[in-house]
Amino acid sequence: MGPFGLPLALLADSYKASHAAVFPDAQQATAYAEFRHSLNRNEDQRMVFYGLQYIVKTYIALPWTRQDVDEAEAFFNTHNAGFTKFPFPKHLFLKFIQENRGYFPVRIEALREGSVVYPHVPVMQITANDEYAGLVTYLETVLLMTWYPSTVATLSRHAWTRIQAAYEKSVDSDRQWTLESRLHDFGFRACTCVEQSMLGGAAHLLTFSGSDTLSAAHYVQYRLNGGRPVATSIPATEHSVMTAHRSERQAVLRMIEEYGEGVYACVMDSFDYARALQEVLPAVASRKLQKGGILVIRPDSGDQVEAVLQGLRAAERVFGSDTNQRGFKVLRGASVVQGDGVTPETLQLILDAVLAAGFSAECVGFGMGGGLLQKINRDSMSMAIKLSSITYKDGLPRDVMKFPKQGSSKTSLPGRFSVHADPAQNGAPVAYRCGHEPSTPSLLEVVYDGGPVEGVWDSFDQVRERLNDQWSRLPPAAHALSSDLLQHQKHVHDIQEARVTDGALNDGSLFEHIPLEDPLDQLLSGSETRPRRQVPSDFSTAYSYDLLNQYISGAQWRSLALASSSTILKTPAHQLSALLKLWTYRTLALCNLRQFAAASRELHRLEQAGVAGWPFELRVLRAQLPGLAHHDWLLAIEQLSALTRACQRRSHDPLCRERMFRLQLLTIGACLRIRGGAELALSLLNRLLLSSADDPRVVSGAARIHLQLGCLERANELFGKVEALVQAKDDKLLLMNRAFCAVAAGRWEQAKELFASVADLSGEQPIDADRISAANNLALCELYLGNPQSMLNMLQHLMVSLPAAAGTSEELVFNYCTGLDLHYDGAKLRDAKAKKLSEVAIWAGDGFDTASFKL
Repeated sequence: MGPFGLPLALLADSYKASHAAVFPDAQQATAYAEFRHSLNRNEDQRMVFYGLQYIVKTYIALPWTRQDVDEAEAFFNTHNAGFTKFPFPKHLFLKFIQENRGYFPVRIEALREGSVVYPHVPVMQITANDEYAGLVTYLETVLLMTWYPSTVATLSRHAWTRIQAAYEKSVDSDRQWTLESRLHDFGFRACTCVEQSMLGGAAHLLTFSGSDTLSAAHYVQYRLNGGRPVATSIPATEHSVMTAHRSERQAVLRMIEEYGEGVYACVMDSFDYARALQEVLPAVASRKLQKGGILVIRPDSGDQVEAVLQGLRAAERVFGSDTNQRGFKVLRGASVVQGDGVTPETLQLILDAVLAAGFSAECVGFGMGGGLLQKINRDSMSMAIKLSSITYKDGLPRDVMKFPKQGSSKTSLPGRFSVHADPAQNGAPVAYRCGHEPSTPSLLEVVYDGGPVEGVWDSFDQVRERLNDQWSRLPPAAHALSSDLLQHQKHVHDIQEARVTDGALNDGSLFEHIPLEDPLDQLLSGSETRPRRQVPSDFSTAYSYDLLNQYISGAQWRSLALASSSTILKTPAHQLSALLKLWTYRTLALCNLRQFAAASRELHRLEQAGVAGWPFELRVLRAQLPGLAHHDWLLAIEQLSALTRACQRRSHDPLCRERMFRLQLLTIGACLRIRGGAELALSLLNRLLLSSADDPRVVSGAARIHLQLGCLERANELFGKVEALVQAKDDKLLLMNRAFCAVAAGRWEQAKELFASVADLSGEQPIDADRISAANNLALCELYLGNPQSMLNMLQHLMVSLPAAAGTSEELVFNYCTGLDLHYDGAKLRDAKAKKLSEVAIWAGDGFDTASFKL
């Protein structure tokens, strides 16, 4: 029996039990495991393989018994649809119980734990022979669970890379040893069970020594490392300790008395973090100095970046600092730890801010809880196990692979594999076909062979040493598949029907079908007239860029999608730049048609072509699509951040600076789409202000976002800076800012006057986007002042006067229809909306969001 009293036969997905009966008769079958992409598709593609020892020892290298089969049979008897019998290979299970001492009859080869790998490198290879060939992937369910410790280990190591870069800049060589304690595991309570905390916590300890997850610390020390300690922690308060005392000062003094000669931490935000720093720290300073230990200040709320800087500055004022050999300040007997909602991205923001403030990176530590051990999944690195080779009963070998036309990111490799260190890439692991590999030993070693194999598992210290060595010398990206294997992959697959190869960006199978009908057309009755726009139907034509640009200016997105795809088909495969530009047009069109899922699928296929040099606009669209198509805004933020870092490396180029600014704005917008993302958005916004403090429009935009988030004090502070930067008292920017402040304060009459002065509906000034926005807000003021008819009249006048601009604004149409809902009902409301629908239809492009009509 397995853990938790489960029959070992049931440690698999249900459908696995039905496969043996339909698997071809074979002499041998082979499957392999890989990570299909880097952690959240990072540019640094290095990943850590870890956790197989636990899976093999706990779930695989156990002898099955007749009881396992009997209990499984009792279960399967009622498991099929309708509570009928579910098929399972009882005869095969009983056979290996009798003939193989109960051990599952497969051979597993794997890379050593702690190995650094790249996408598509086989990390495991499973082989089953003869009548057991149909069981080759039966263990997939439990073997795939190595995704979890591998992903935690990779996440932790990428965090180390960010901290280590800051250490190289700001920490003296004799203090580099402190890096190992800079990221602390706070994740025990965030896990779903003790087993998860043990595995994930152990994976973190491959890189760092700091951990409060006792289950992992004990497991690593006594089960994996011969009793040699790995994890450390320090005494620290939680809020209950701080609030139990009559004052925070008493709580901190008690900590100093008990632990003041060593390192200890106090959470300081139980009531007022700023006051605690200003009043409590000076009040305990003399006793703290007498004890001589290190006080670690922990904020647990507020702006993640600003809270750290406040703590550092307060500690410097009270305890002092010294300047190290690299010119950075090091606190005397104090530091700050930030463990509130830390992610690799916020960690980077904090490090940048700490160094920019002149402090050494050793002055700050980090803690990660759910973000380290819980907020990941198998898709984070897309681990998969797939069949790769079969030798049929008649001796005919056949290498097999998966390549779905609608999801080519899930392409697998064909054959049996050997993995070898490539000297040309500093020892990076490279996959080869068996029979075509170099003479050096394979890195895939047998860890299970129809039963346990002795002496194949390393101590935890050895695994750590391997990871440290490989991570330090292997490049962020490598050519992980040999040229022979890539050629073999092409040979195995039917290129004409499914394979997208280098230079085949003009393959018609890349395209998704898009509906030809416009949703706006569907809302119109048959008697309504709407200007017909000629949608391309001749797919033998290559359309000019002039015409494609005309489609963009006319918001004819369906025409643009079809014309660009037609032109792609007619463009020679070797003209990669032209094809990628056309793909940008195509993707832009799909996004404006709100066909986000289709755009995402097309770009996933396009990625498989392996063509570099994607245009910036196409990369930006690709980065946003996880959020737009699947509401995965965290992945979108990751990808936008990666693009930002790429631009940052070339920030000497004005174009890259401009792009970086735009990407930061998009990232802020994405942050506002996720629950709890406001604080991260504000942190990014404040960082953006550091580089654009003299640009009134940037400062103004930041102030308005703060206003929307309810940060009135900060918004007013920034609005004041804009007033100082812009001297003209009648400037539209200032007037709009004052109007928004009035709105936030509920002063609708004042806001109305200010918006009116910008809108200037007298007709004497040319209409621009600012005046349309002001007029729209002016109309909303009328609504809040209880004048819905005035609102409707104002918006209608604006939309009739400017039918192509204001008349097709989704925001204005939405506000107008809101006013209709408040002012009318019944047939009058239906007629009013039908009239507005007809007016909009004359001018709107085919990407108009019909939800604006609130039908």
